[in-house]
Amino acid sequence: MAPPTGENIDGFTDHMEDFKPNPPQLGGIAGRQPMAGGGGMLESGTFANADRTSTTALVSFMTQANQGMVSFATIAQACAADYARADGAGAQAIVSADYREAVAARGF
Repeated sequence: MAPPTGENIDGFTDHMEDFKPNPPQLGGIAGRQPMAGGGGMLESGTFANADRTSTTALVSFMTQANQGMVSFATIAQACAADYARADGAGAQAIVSADYREAVAARGF
């Protein structure tokens, strides 16, 4: 990154501003039913219950993870806006200080 020029601080906020999570596609998981019958295995009921339990847990986790990513996106976008505002204020302070020094040096 180049040193500050007095015009801006050259921060990179594009990715922060553009961050938008892609929500998970849960339709295939949430709507799936465990295989019935189990081919005559005595344990098929246990496996089906475990499958239902794990599917429910997976859908819940993915939904919560997506909600977290949406929150992170909101935070990242707010931080980018704060950074841009501070960048402008800082650049203005540098320009003003340079102007005051130039005026003082010329005896105005």
